[in-house]
Amino acid sequence: MSHRGPGALAGGCGGCTSIAAYRGSMFIASNTQKILIRGTFWANPQRDVMQMALDILGSIDWSPVGIVSLAGRILALIFVVISLTLLFALALGYRAYRRGKVLFPRPILLLIDVFYGPLKRLFRIFRRDPRLVDDISIVLRNHVNYDDYAAVPPKDRVVLVPQCLRHTRCPAPMSSEDGFTCRVCGMCVIAKIYKVGDAIGTEVYIAPGGRFAKRILMRSKHAGKRAVLGVACHTDLYEGMLASKIGGIPAQGVPLTTEGCVSTQVDIDRVIDMLLVGLDEEEAARIRETIA
Repeated sequence: MSHRGPGALAGGCGGCTSIAAYRGSMFIASNTQKILIRGTFWANPQRDVMQMALDILGSIDWSPVGIVSLAGRILALIFVVISLTLLFALALGYRAYRRGKVLFPRPILLLIDVFYGPLKRLFRIFRRDPRLVDDISIVLRNHVNYDDYAAVPPKDRVVLVPQCLRHTRCPAPMSSEDGFTCRVCGMCVIAKIYKVGDAIGTEVYIAPGGRFAKRILMRSKHAGKRAVLGVACHTDLYEGMLASKIGGIPAQGVPLTTEGCVSTQVDIDRVIDMLLVGLDEEEAARIRETIA
């Protein structure tokens, strides 16, 4: 039926009406009935929304069985929404991991931190390497923290490396206060890290375990250290970088390329690159030559 009023478009055809006079129909399915809601929504949206809410509430079966059924549907909907959100976040995180193109790093990190355990279990269920969750988190956190880390002078940074990087015949003595003290014997890559650290004034610690690393981190913070570079296996590195975030210390992380707690390996060039962040190219090149 044609409807015209003062708000109709001038010169329009007989079937055209103004937006203010638009009348629509919406069907809402709830339980076994359908509710037809008609009204001038754009003319009085507050009234129509209230009426819609009252109609929906009136259609709900408030018996014990109905309430349980409704709760089940709501929980199922929440589960679906969370699952889709996590999949989307992981897809963006994986894109960052593979291509280095980072989108929405902070929201993705928040989702990973909140659902860390379930995500790793989900990867195991589908027979995927759960370390990928750690890798994605490390890449994103490195991206988020990079500028703050680079702004801290090397002398105000600290480096934590795991004792498993040591050679099996490592002569380094150990103390409960400082961990292992490298003799710079050259049998493992830790010697290179120590040499670079000594050249730029960065303290290097060989941590016997995760708890020791966290204790050194907090002790270094109280001593005026304002950034940390961590080397560890995927899980320990994730936990360490999360602890650094909570402690307000910008961190960069380099995961081990070979794990196993004994004679592990790391991309030493990548570690040295992170040690030299913030130095000019000439000084960085000079330091690299001294350890070549």
